[in-house]
Amino acid sequence: MASGASPQPGGGARLVIADAGPGFPNSAMGKFLRRGASGTGSTGLGLDIARHAADASGATLILGAAPSGGAQVTLDLGPAPSSSRKA
Repeated sequence: MASGASPQPGGGARLVIADAGPGFPNSAMGKFLRRGASGTGSTGLGLDIARHAADASGATLILGAAPSGGAQVTLDLGPAPSSSRKA
């Protein structure tokens, strides 16, 4: 497993987590973001919860293939909202 974080232009950040497992089949990529759709005997809640958290915070969760051939999950966080409060 590998992970990394990097700042993005405009003040956002990108978090990438990758593994060397079997990965996500291209034909079923979207199903892994739905509750209970892991197909591995697990509850299949993790990516669904992550997607809902990302959506609620204005972030984007992207599934893909890792350079190692496994799965890669990328979380793109936009810039923090500017505060209208004055110190």
